[in-house]
Amino acid sequence: MTARAGKVRVAVVGVASLTLFATGCQFSASTGYYIQPDELASQVATELAKSVGADAPPDLNCGTERIRIEEGRVVDCILSVVGDADRYAVVVTLEDVDGKDFVFDAKVGAEPLPR
Repeated sequence: MTARAGKVRVAVVGVASLTLFATGCQFSASTGYYIQPDELASQVATELAKSVGADAPPDLNCGTERIRIEEGRVVDCILSVVGDADRYAVVVTLEDVDGKDFVFDAKVGAEPLPR
């Protein structure tokens, strides 16, 4: 897979924008391209860390089901940081899909999730 120029928008509590492409994708002739949730989580977490200048990416859980790469696909993830009991919802939307390459928009909730 090759990188595609584009934008990955990452909103940290409604702020910031970034760019990314998909790696580690799988293709099924009958159903299209997929990415594993751990791979998407890793890429989103890395970009989130960069956007706030963190030394390490947060823990991000995007479930266990592989994710079909398609325009407008919404993936709900949960963000947590070591040493902080709070968890936040992260909504990741796949955009500008071109085969296995895509741009994502990640919005982190402004308030922690209920415990």
